Amino acid sequence: MGTKEIEYSIMEELRMGPDIYIYGAGFVGRKVLKLCRENNLKNIVAAMVDEPYYQENSFLEGIPIYTPEMVLAKRKDEIVILMGMKDMSKGHKLKEGFPQIKKVYCLPNLACEEEFYLSREEYVRHQLQISEVQTLLADEVSKEVFSAWIEGCISYDVSKIFNYCKEHISYFNNGIFGVEGDSSYVDVGAYIGDTIEDYIEYNNAVKHIYAFEGDAEFCEQMHKKFCVADGAIADRIKIYSCILWSKNTEVSFAKSSQDAYVGACVHENNSEKNDVAKTLDSVLLNNIEGVDLLKINVIGSAEVLEGAASIVRKFHPKIAIKVGWTGFDNTYKIITLLKKYNYQIYMRFNGARLEELTIYAK
Repeated sequence: MGTKEIEYSIMEELRMGPDIYIYGAGFVGRKVLKLCRENNLKNIVAAMVDEPYYQENSFLEGIPIYTPEMVLAKRKDEIVILMGMKDMSKGHKLKEGFPQIKKVYCLPNLACEEEFYLSREEYVRHQLQISEVQTLLADEVSKEVFSAWIEGCISYDVSKIFNYCKEHISYFNNGIFGVEGDSSYVDVGAYIGDTIEDYIEYNNAVKHIYAFEGDAEFCEQMHKKFCVADGAIADRIKIYSCILWSKNTEVSFAKSSQDAYVGACVHENNSEKNDVAKTLDSVLLNNIEGVDLLKINVIGSAEVLEGAASIVRKFHPKIAIKVGWTGFDNTYKIITLLKKYNYQIYMRFNGARLEELTIYAK
């Protein structure tokens, strides 16, 4: 069954069921809501469920936004959860904690914004670079994963990648490298610290964590989470409200919002430049003893890696960069930089979405 047929089947079943709660109030959540509207289901959408986006009396297109705990308090009868495939694991955890959730539906075709896809013309234009990337990847699985990503980007069909998403893959549990005790971790694009929580779960012997996030509001949430609520980690984590780039310069920085799912975006060529960007080298190089793992998940990840050249050469950390949502040009630039830094390069999907393509390097 193709993704459109799956989508249709889910929508038809939802017509017969209880109220719908959409998990996520960001880009994917809005696409799910749009899909419900197109299928005349909006009248039974009770709320959006998303803790990071929740504020008192907050709404998305007239639909209230609640935290999971608020849903538990408000509803004792049966409900269903509808979400994009990227949140599938969270959905099943949610179901375990909320007995009134009858079913969790995941829509597989909500892969990413169309601007991240490849047109046929772009595919032809990039043919030499695509072939080059294939030769630079370290194992056959990586080559197959990359080919599936390219095919999915051309066809808009996320099912192309499903064969490579059967096992749970994360930055810290990926079959390529693991997390070792007494290690230092740099997280660029730390958001509200969700990946840091995963890191701590996989590695109790944390030495140092350096979290970089351009959005000051998210930094404040991380501070409350790790430096106030969890005092055990407070002396080992440093949070930087900082924009990283390939050079120390002025940029235009678009902060994360409910209208911009991709989070913070740096626009170097914008005429209205009023934010300062720094290189990772200029912030950390002379202030740390070492880096064991570097994770990057931001638009402009190639520029961030460029600005970390001295750290990468000096410490040769393991590197994980989510690239699927940043387009082919950025991905190609990262691959060539990593080869220049003498890395073995692998690719895996961290989830069943095209934008979950992640580069692992060691």
